[in-house]
Amino acid sequence: MHGHVHLVDHRRRADHRLRAPWYYKAPNTGFDFSAGPGASISIFSLADGTYLCTTAGGTSVCQKSAQQAALGQNPAADFALRLQRDPTKFSASFTGSQSIASRQAQCFSVKSIAAGAFGDVSTCYSSSGVPLKATITASGSTITMEATAFSTNVTDADFALPETVR
Repeated sequence: MHGHVHLVDHRRRADHRLRAPWYYKAPNTGFDFSAGPGASISIFSLADGTYLCTTAGGTSVCQKSAQQAALGQNPAADFALRLQRDPTKFSASFTGSQSIASRQAQCFSVKSIAAGAFGDVSTCYSSSGVPLKATITASGSTITMEATAFSTNVTDADFALPETVR
């Protein structure tokens, strides 16, 4: 199960939508976020750990990070990885299918069995299990991340850190 998904985060920031490429090839995930002109933040969740890399002015710095700290920037990814790691902590029910990024997706309502882990989550997956949409509602806020493009062209090079870890 692998895919390269372009997600749109529908939280409003400076009056525009955030766009973040999401690379997925089990067990690895990677996310790229623009941080302004010439700057980016990349988060890699790899078999040997979670890494946070920043690039600005042509210089990259990577550091090993606690998974919660790194993935706190992407709640949909955090949820998807928690669900993948231990599905027994969640209860899910099928809610239907929809077309997302030109792919047929199966959608589910997911609730955490553990109190306080997540609010209400609605999530959709491609036929190969790649997350294509997540809507998370908790504490009066709603975050929706939805794929706008999908590709199966994912290689190990997509998970190469841009710099050695410090």
